[in-house]
Amino acid sequence: MGLGKILNKSARVVVTVGDSGGATGPSGPPGPQGATGPVGPSGSAGATGASGTAGPTGATGPAGAGATDFETRFTFATPSPVLLGAVAAGTVMNRTSLLVSTPFDDPTATIAFGTAGGSPNAFIGPADVDLTRAGQYDADPLVTVGPDMLKLTISPGASTQGECLLVYKLIP
Repeated sequence: MGLGKILNKSARVVVTVGDSGGATGPSGPPGPQGATGPVGPSGSAGATGASGTAGPTGATGPAGAGATDFETRFTFATPSPVLLGAVAAGTVMNRTSLLVSTPFDDPTATIAFGTAGGSPNAFIGPADVDLTRAGQYDADPLVTVGPDMLKLTISPGASTQGECLLVYKLIP
């Protein structure tokens, strides 16, 4: 093999490449710190639209927790219905997502997610999701619920497989 040199002019380093088999020498001292770069441009606010007359200030709401995400895993073999918990009056269902990770193998399989008190498919209905296809199904119902119980109804048909993750967000 031939011996060659590579010169990196910006760092002033010379590297010798070859098959000499010699030992590596000690590292040199660290170099000086580089200069600080230039300051970037400052951001600017967009134009403000016209404003109308200010309305009265509303009453301060009660202190409480912010939005909370909940998760529930279920399979074709999960006993149904599943009561997921009570919600207080005025609670808002902000978002629901269903992730079908393992498709069900019966095309008649369905789910419904809603309330026990009369709206069993208020958030996700049987026609909203194809349980025989892997994927994510999202809904943003922004529905006020409660006081009531959240209810998940799983109808697997004759499925011998199927697994899902239900994620929902409640705002008190």
